[in-house]
Amino acid sequence: MTGFIKVVIFFILFLLIIRGIRLISRYWSSSKKTIDDIRQNQKKKPDRFENVEDAKFREIDPDKKEKSE
Repeated sequence: MTGFIKVVIFFILFLLIIRGIRLISRYWSSSKKTIDDIRQNQKKKPDRFENVEDAKFREIDPDKKEKSE
């Protein structure tokens, strides 16, 4: 019976060590910048046009449209 208890204790210690390693790795990785941090820090570009009516549109030549298809 003592052999079984030793195996259980080693298994519990193994699980605790694995959880400790995961905790430390999460702490280290959280200090690095992620893509989400970079997206939040980027400057917002102002819109070129406040209203669609301010924009200038140009017609698409029908000949060019047929060539692309």
